[in-house]
Amino acid sequence: MSEGKSKSGYESVRAALLERGYLETSLERVFLGSRHRTGRSLGGMLGAALLAGLIAGPVLGLVLAGSLVIEGRGSVPLWPDAAVYAAVFSPAAGLLVAALEFAVAIAVRLISLRFAELSARKVMLIAGLVVAGGTALYFGAWWATRAEAVRLTDLAALVLLGLGAGVAGRVVSAAALVQTALGTGRVPHLGRPRLLLWLGAAAGTAVIAAALGAGLAKSAAPEGEPVQRRDAAPPRAVMIGWDGLSEELAAGTLRLNVSPWLAELEERSASRRVEGPAGPHDPMAQWTTVATGCAPEVHGLAHTSVTQLAGTLVAAPRGGVARAPLDLLMRLLPTQRRLPRPDSRAVPTLWEITADAARTCVVQWWGTCPAAEPGRTGGYVVSEAALVAAAKRHGLEEAIQPTGLARSRAEAWFDRAHTRAQARLDRDTPLRSARLVALEADLFALEASEELLGDPELAALFIHLPGTDIVRERARHEGLDLHRTLDALEEHVRAVDARLGELFGERELPVTLVALPGRAAPGEHGFSLWPGGTGEGETLTLRDIAPTWLAASGYSVDDRMGGQVDPVLAGPEGARTVPIRTRVSVAPATRPELTLEPERLERLRSLGYVR
Repeated sequence: MSEGKSKSGYESVRAALLERGYLETSLERVFLGSRHRTGRSLGGMLGAALLAGLIAGPVLGLVLAGSLVIEGRGSVPLWPDAAVYAAVFSPAAGLLVAALEFAVAIAVRLISLRFAELSARKVMLIAGLVVAGGTALYFGAWWATRAEAVRLTDLAALVLLGLGAGVAGRVVSAAALVQTALGTGRVPHLGRPRLLLWLGAAAGTAVIAAALGAGLAKSAAPEGEPVQRRDAAPPRAVMIGWDGLSEELAAGTLRLNVSPWLAELEERSASRRVEGPAGPHDPMAQWTTVATGCAPEVHGLAHTSVTQLAGTLVAAPRGGVARAPLDLLMRLLPTQRRLPRPDSRAVPTLWEITADAARTCVVQWWGTCPAAEPGRTGGYVVSEAALVAAAKRHGLEEAIQPTGLARSRAEAWFDRAHTRAQARLDRDTPLRSARLVALEADLFALEASEELLGDPELAALFIHLPGTDIVRERARHEGLDLHRTLDALEEHVRAVDARLGELFGERELPVTLVALPGRAAPGEHGFSLWPGGTGEGETLTLRDIAPTWLAASGYSVDDRMGGQVDPVLAGPEGARTVPIRTRVSVAPATRPELTLEPERLERLRSLGYVR
């Protein structure tokens, strides 16, 4: 085609569009304006497709980044995270729109050659249905696979997405008009159905408004009910999570009289085997399941560390319309390892539920940094980062709450734990460095617990002891023979058991012990000991522990928990507990940048938690 004919064909198409009521909007004039274009060639189609991507990409990028901020419920900071997400999504969405537009242009061209009798209007309709159908399938799949009910943040994200998609759709429709004209050489012979467009827009607006109104009406009322505590509940209740102490290892220590406190506790407690999930033991996932009564895909903390885009501070929320494309982009772009935060949990923990009714303390449990007061009645959080902060003498305010406690007592806890641990280990002890770290971790938690038990108003205490798992994992990693591994484990359990005996031996407290095999003990079993009974019973799952403990200790059970209450362990009153949607008060995240994270990551790598 000569230059003159090309220009003449272009001008005739443009004149026909003007004559039939098109090119009345700025977008249409942008795509088919006064500049000379290359007629019906592939270059003209490609230029229109790239222009559509250039215009629609930033709109969709901002929309997807905004949906992550909304779904994050305050955990995703605007700078730098939202800016990074927008910068990543914009070119990706632009390229996708351009590719789809060009594919539609080629399809239109082929359809026009194969079915010459089809009008341009029908060709446009077919192309639009293909794009709209693909989009509907994506959002339908996202909606169908959600693990929980739709929240107000979901509705807000959908409204934002609808507005952005409307703008992007307007861009695409303008481009599709031009692509159809260039691809077929024809223009729609009828004026645009403005009445149908207005009716469609009004119907869409009404649906969005109704959904948002229903969400606002639902959220106007208090979400959930206050946590109740039975009058006959024990004044204090304790849960100890002992990682690395399997049923088989505990039996061996009992036979050797290594753990007299554990033997005494077993005699006056009901015993239940604990069935863990199949596959590798991830301590973050499993101990969060113990604390929430929910599977990892529900509570959200599925791994000890998470992958996220380089340059961001916090992990993106697991839900939301942007999660699938973000997962895809993270396979292609630079990423970094970060540690999960408490505000990444989608459901409340034991200490957050109990803290709505009584003063509560949690010590060294996974997923508690940055620390915040756990609930309405206050309490204490000594996070899993507290030991690192106390040893390094910085970052105490982000590791322990209240901050006054952090400044005045944490370093003293570490110094006492370090002194006790060193006294237990000879200089020529195998794996001395790892065993010192492991013993410091357990003794530090018990030093903090002893002091906090001095608060007469403290009603619930949750302690996590990771040391035995650390010893087992490092022994496996270093290839230590079985005899020396068992010697190391016996000495560690002996030291921890002696300290537990000092702490709880003289106190008449109902202690629940939950022990899991840990990372280096495949095939072994977990177990639990429950106050107020004797003998063995049915096996519990990890999800059963939280609701059973709440019912037995006299607190409300949250209806989001996936486990069941054991009626024997909970007692007659606890067995009658009706689950409710608890209303818990969790402090919002206030520290997007964590000064302790590099030291924590390095420590976890050295202990084999992070690869």
